[in-house]
Amino acid sequence: MLNAIGGNFTEKEAQISDYTSMLDILYEDLVNNIPNEYKNVQFADLFKPVKVGRAKTAVGEDIFEYTMPTKEEFIDFFTNLNHPTITATSEAGKYNQLRARKVRIAEALAEVVGARGVREALELDENIEKEFKERQDLLDKEIPDAPGARIIEQIDSWIEQWDQLFKPEPGELRASFGALELLHASGKIFLQSLKASAKAGIKFTESVKKAIKEVQDFLTKEGASELEQQEIVNTLDKTTEKDLNLKAGVYYNKIKTEFKGNLAKRINKNYVSKLNNEIKNIFDSEISDEQKLYKLGEILNRDLRAIRNTFKKGDGYNLNTTQLVYDNIIKSAIPSNLRKFVKVSGGKININIEGYVEKQSLDLANPNTKLRDELSKTGNTKEDFKLAAEKHTADASKFRRLILSKLEEFKSIKDIEGAKAFLQMQGQHMTAAGRNMFPLRILSLTKDGKLPNKIIPEHNPPYNDAVNLMLQYVNGEINLEQLNQALDTFSVDILDAKLASIYNKNTKNTIGAEHDFTKDPKNIRYNKEYQNALEENNQEFFDLKEDKTIEDNKKQFNSIVTEATGIDSEISGSRAEALAKNKNRLKLLPPSADDFAGLLYYLAGKDKKRNCRFSVF
Repeated sequence: MLNAIGGNFTEKEAQISDYTSMLDILYEDLVNNIPNEYKNVQFADLFKPVKVGRAKTAVGEDIFEYTMPTKEEFIDFFTNLNHPTITATSEAGKYNQLRARKVRIAEALAEVVGARGVREALELDENIEKEFKERQDLLDKEIPDAPGARIIEQIDSWIEQWDQLFKPEPGELRASFGALELLHASGKIFLQSLKASAKAGIKFTESVKKAIKEVQDFLTKEGASELEQQEIVNTLDKTTEKDLNLKAGVYYNKIKTEFKGNLAKRINKNYVSKLNNEIKNIFDSEISDEQKLYKLGEILNRDLRAIRNTFKKGDGYNLNTTQLVYDNIIKSAIPSNLRKFVKVSGGKININIEGYVEKQSLDLANPNTKLRDELSKTGNTKEDFKLAAEKHTADASKFRRLILSKLEEFKSIKDIEGAKAFLQMQGQHMTAAGRNMFPLRILSLTKDGKLPNKIIPEHNPPYNDAVNLMLQYVNGEINLEQLNQALDTFSVDILDAKLASIYNKNTKNTIGAEHDFTKDPKNIRYNKEYQNALEENNQEFFDLKEDKTIEDNKKQFNSIVTEATGIDSEISGSRAEALAKNKNRLKLLPPSADDFAGLLYYLAGKDKKRNCRFSVF
């Protein structure tokens, strides 16, 4: 059971993210099936048991009433390092307590599943069922329906829910580039075929084969690629008769999870498997060794984190750690005489050349530990956010340049499948370059300037909208200027995780195809309902685009430049040409201003305002 819910924590918050998703999906099943003895002891802080009497039995067991936690409270109890009931002070100690809670919930569920397993054996074994029916008949009890009737009834309920509850959202379709839509449609055809076979009395194994054939015919008609057909067929073909005892949502999540594992195959085939050649081509070129190593560094900045978080341990690709990425993709492409400059250490690949930096300034994947620390350095959260935003801007600019440069390559060779795989990989984790190519903009704060209890980074508009725009560029539907104009409106915002369900209600994966991406998305993503929720929770937005101190500083700086040079901060191209031709052209950098400090002294001037100008700098 522990393995089934993700195993022990080994990747810290990366794994907590997966665990959180599972708790979110299975919340109702979990809270309704945890035995009372666990609610009374191991999870007493969560369910708050109150003794209300004793059972009228020989033993006289205690009877308890419980406070049912909300989904948010339930998830928080099992995933939040800073939960009030976590008593450890060190990060390692906190993770140990979370691990212990995960083991306990696995133990509780194992007992429930064990009991269900006995019932399933009674239901699915024909000999046991026959004996059971004979005994029921002798006892003059009602005999249950045949297995076929039970299967038909279950499939009917699934089909009824399929479109209503499980149809992928538009943004989710963009994230998988239509593949999830095909899976959804194929799943419905698969179930309808199983139902028809059950009515005809066909054995389940033969029913699956027949259903798979109908799915293949559908996918061929829809023009699905060979890889898409293979992924979907492999996913549905693993359906067993026992799966039909699951709830519809659990089954749907199972096939979607299986399918996403198959998507790793697509990313590897259409992009990652070609990366070794890209690196080889760099080292085979005529540029200097230092330039070759620097270009390798840019590839690592662009792709290393994305690759590492796309592939999982045991999936057969051996790319889930930095060392494995180096061993299986990079090492063979580097000439032996240059390998001494490239070293793997501490989860990073260090390149010993001047100017290369692999480290990211902000860790957005760990918002409630490292990012929170960054936003709590001075006690003035707004000022800390401004400083963090400045640091992140340099990374975001670098990542955007690297992503767009790679897309230009895909565009030039018309490799749309490669571009899809590349962008899909870049969206797999919050540490990836694709997710970090946008500046910080909005911070949720309490009205007394404090951070919410649990914060979460959100893209606005959602990342999938950026993917869609970038694919339009690769397809030639928009030009580079239009793409940049749209991407300029995107940001990463740091918000209260407790309120995420409100703005994600309609814009979780996309802000909508009808949106004009040259316009500010703020009031669409964070609509009136969300604004009201902020007010009810005594919170407000700190928006860097609306921060008057930043605008005032810009105006002051422009004024200083104008006073020192005699020109406005913006001039026309024709005037710039005229100034360049003039013998007495602008001397913004006189000989005395031979470094940055010298430039500031020059701009500050020598009049009475000199000290004021320095305070602005």
